[in-house]
Amino acid sequence: MNSSGDLHDGFDDDRDRFDGDHDLVAVRSLGAALTVDPAVLARVRARIVAADDASPRPAAPGSAAIPLNGRARRAGSRPPAARFRRRVFLGAAATVLAIGLTLPAVLPHGAATAEATEVLKASARAAQDNPDPVVRPDQYLKITSVNLWASGAPDTGMWQDKEIITVYKPGDPSRDWVMTRSGRAHLKPLNAQGTKVMQRNPPTPPEYHRAKNGDFYGPRMADWQQPTDAWMAGLPRDPDALYQRLEDRARGHGNGLADSMFTYGVDLLRTGQVPYDLRAALFEVMSRIDGVSVTATSTDLEGRIGTALAITGPWDERKELILDQDTGQVLGERTTSGATYAQWLKPGTVMMLTSVTTEVVDSAPSE
Repeated sequence: MNSSGDLHDGFDDDRDRFDGDHDLVAVRSLGAALTVDPAVLARVRARIVAADDASPRPAAPGSAAIPLNGRARRAGSRPPAARFRRRVFLGAAATVLAIGLTLPAVLPHGAATAEATEVLKASARAAQDNPDPVVRPDQYLKITSVNLWASGAPDTGMWQDKEIITVYKPGDPSRDWVMTRSGRAHLKPLNAQGTKVMQRNPPTPPEYHRAKNGDFYGPRMADWQQPTDAWMAGLPRDPDALYQRLEDRARGHGNGLADSMFTYGVDLLRTGQVPYDLRAALFEVMSRIDGVSVTATSTDLEGRIGTALAITGPWDERKELILDQDTGQVLGERTTSGATYAQWLKPGTVMMLTSVTTEVVDSAPSE
């Protein structure tokens, strides 16, 4: 048993024996005239192994609650067949590198579908063509998110809440930010057990906050989920460099590299505060995430129709980011359940549905 508690069947240890010497044998078998830098080959192999280690290892149904926020979940052991495929891929990668193809051709980064790539690139161009509105020092950028959220767990009962969160970001950074929360109001149970569980969990009360820099609950550790202006200013606008930053953050978290990269990207975009040039670069980055596909249309909580970019999670849940590709704006998100929890939750049940709107206003509410 390894440090994470996964059981090994002995086969996985072969990856350590399948080292650089074996890779070089595969390359040199192509012909004596080929020359390969062992250090380069070692770096390629290391990145392939690391990416494969971060790929999804879904838990068995019922072993954990459906993760609504894309964070770390329980993982099962990798099947022997998957380990064998990695050994074959490593040898193939060495061969491809030797005959002169570029590094991205052998790294397991993948890409979105052709249609999704087209939508994301169009959204990137639209974002570049639609700069952010000017907010005077005496004004605020008002960001309103309307949210339907699922609460509870599939096997013990789930219900649906609604909450409206409004943030007022001042044009003058020395002034206080303001946030209001409506409180989470119960809407309906999502399964038979949900009624009783919902009754045992009262709605949350409204909230009002004022704080410098938007630190409503104390100083933030700036990240993809809690960005600050300074942190976003430090992110590269070059898509290649931004991809690397997102990949570095996502690796080893969540349920595989693609799922985690998509989740962190959406976490940032949902804030409604991402500058247009960074938003454009991030759309380009997301077009390179393996498994991202497009839904013809999807409707956010305000009834606005946009194009949905989606990825399927390890529990068969479908996560959608809804875009207006004509303006490069994020409209909202939608997550629906899959077949994994069908015994407790009807597939296609809406687990999350949100809308995000922004506008410039002259004042913020007082308590």
